[in-house]
Amino acid sequence: MFHHGGGRKEPRRRETLDAPQGSVIFHPKPGVLSMYTPAIDNPHRERFTLRISRKAHDEMSASAEAEHPEECCGLLFSGPEGTEVVPMPTLQNQLLAETPETYRRDARKAYNMDPLEKERLIEKKEAEGMPLAAIYHSHPEEKSYFSETDSKAAAAFGGEPTYPGVVYLIYSVIDGKVTDLKAFDWSETEERYPEVPLEIEDPGA
Repeated sequence: MFHHGGGRKEPRRRETLDAPQGSVIFHPKPGVLSMYTPAIDNPHRERFTLRISRKAHDEMSASAEAEHPEECCGLLFSGPEGTEVVPMPTLQNQLLAETPETYRRDARKAYNMDPLEKERLIEKKEAEGMPLAAIYHSHPEEKSYFSETDSKAAAAFGGEPTYPGVVYLIYSVIDGKVTDLKAFDWSETEERYPEVPLEIEDPGA
């Protein structure tokens, strides 16, 4: 249920657990990786839980519910000072009307960000020290799962991730209310986006 408009063909520098850089922050609780900063390629992903702030989760949930019954989409940026959620308009209905032979689904079943605006925002935020950490969208009246369309769009260039190190967050919205959220991250060994453990971190936790 995801159509990714455009993307970067050149892979980004990866961070690893063996050599964390300044953009990687580990939560003091053992076995927990906080997503206050960009996600990293984790060869031991089964040992870690991804955490996002309650504030970011609430903002993305509000976006998902506001766009129901259509899919929402947006970007989550993260840096030393915190996170920023940027909802993005979808071009899916416009693309369907203009080229129905190519775009066969409306915004209730797919989404498509403006690729130029998306890249402009990513570059701007990177320059401000807030790299892209996650891409989120919703599944209206569906479960939170990484669909075949999601997978093809997220690894569009020769099966490699379009945005290395970036996590995909998918909200399930049933009857206008968020009922579930799941996170998916690239696995080098599996060469796909499996689900990864996720927790919502409340202030002071």
